[in-house]
Amino acid sequence: MRRLKWWLRGLSQRLAPRLTFAILANRTWLHEREIGLLPLLSSSDALAVDAGANKGVYLYHLSRHFQRVVAFEPLPEMSAFLKAAAPLNTTVHALALSNAAGEAEIMLPRGFNELASLEPSSGAAGNIERHRTPLRTLDSFGLSAVGLIKIDVEGHEFAVLEGARETIARYHPTILVEVEERHKPGGIARIRGLLEASGYEGYFLDGPALRPIADFDPARDQDEASLQRSVKVGRYINNFIYFERRQAAERAATINRWLRMPPHAQTAMIEDSGGGGRVPAWHSAVVGGGLRFQKDRGEARATADKV
Repeated sequence: MRRLKWWLRGLSQRLAPRLTFAILANRTWLHEREIGLLPLLSSSDALAVDAGANKGVYLYHLSRHFQRVVAFEPLPEMSAFLKAAAPLNTTVHALALSNAAGEAEIMLPRGFNELASLEPSSGAAGNIERHRTPLRTLDSFGLSAVGLIKIDVEGHEFAVLEGARETIARYHPTILVEVEERHKPGGIARIRGLLEASGYEGYFLDGPALRPIADFDPARDQDEASLQRSVKVGRYINNFIYFERRQAAERAATINRWLRMPPHAQTAMIEDSGGGGRVPAWHSAVVGGGLRFQKDRGEARATADKV
């Protein structure tokens, strides 16, 4: 059955790439609540970078908010799909970002392309496919007016950030980065140290609030056991938002004020602030009132209202 599912998905990607692109992005946004915050993370006239675009869930929504998006995806099948499916305001590069130019082997657990990694310690196991991929630094592209860098590279995020030092120092973009201790123990602290030394402050979305990274406890907030449950019980927070320190407190306060608003006020605030008029109809419900948090056996259970 799994083989049939992947065969059908591959067929749809080849025959109707743009439709498949939109369907995949809108089917999976509930698992990435930070997508609803994208219009608040940077001005829509800036450029967004998507490092580790995979099947394009973030790329789809970034392309609807930002005037231009530059994406990087090393898996040949995924990068070919994105090049065929992505909107005209996006550029897709079939390579991996790192801290130096070169070539490396990327490991792909068969059937789980979202877990592909350049890192041997990432936990990739089982039936592994291996691909060679070019490596470049983000700085080598000489991008201008960068407002947001999104990173999801399964343990290789420190190297990506090292290769983006000049871009970060020049444009002070918001950085949205996935970091998981299961891929590389101590990774959260290493990323925090690197970015704080670069003049940034980190936050994470916890229920109905954006909290400072100083409050984050990996043992409590990345409960690996919750990933194995069919019903999500427990806590597994793996996305972190970093703002330039000079404006971090103000921007976090703005987001927290927005999170407490009713949906119609959330949309109006984004439109009035110049965050872009193309606000997804669902995003207020996802990040704001559409998620309620209940207590179940002493643990937090997130359940989504129908929208």
